[in-house]
Amino acid sequence: MRFYGTRETFDDRVSKGPGCWLWQGALNELGYGRATWKGRTELAHRVAWMRATGQPIPPGMCVLHVCDTPSCVRADEPSMHLVGGALFLRLGHLWLGAQADNSTDKAEKGRVVVYSGAEHWTRRRPGLVARGAGAGNAKLTEQDALDILARVAGGEGQRTVAASYGVNHRTVSALVTGVNWKHLH
Repeated sequence: MRFYGTRETFDDRVSKGPGCWLWQGALNELGYGRATWKGRTELAHRVAWMRATGQPIPPGMCVLHVCDTPSCVRADEPSMHLVGGALFLRLGHLWLGAQADNSTDKAEKGRVVVYSGAEHWTRRRPGLVARGAGAGNAKLTEQDALDILARVAGGEGQRTVAASYGVNHRTVSALVTGVNWKHLH
């Protein structure tokens, strides 16, 4: 595959070692290569799989790494790969499986890490957590929530306040008790 103009080919951006073939082009924040394929930006290991097979990747399927190296694009020698008692086609260091197969593979390799407390992603990257009106199921605006808190603190009943905003009284209760909209407390 050639890029338009004088740009390099896919293979020009791969450093082939005795083990992994490492992508030398752009990488995303997780270390996976990014390549242009048929006018679209794709993950480089997915492009390597499509180039090797000549077929598109079926919807919902993942291209997974045997080597656990995100920038590896080695898709050469066909063999079989055993995961969770099932056999999968393997090309070099890549194999095709569903997300459940990826989870099984990670568990078999001991790479499943459960973060909790201070290590949980919501504690490490709080700016990514949808809060208040930004949450997908929010029925109130930030100003509505502040007004409700003030009205309930002033002695107005939760059911009365809920009815005036067209929400269930449980929504107001969760707001007042801090179950939802914690950032306002």
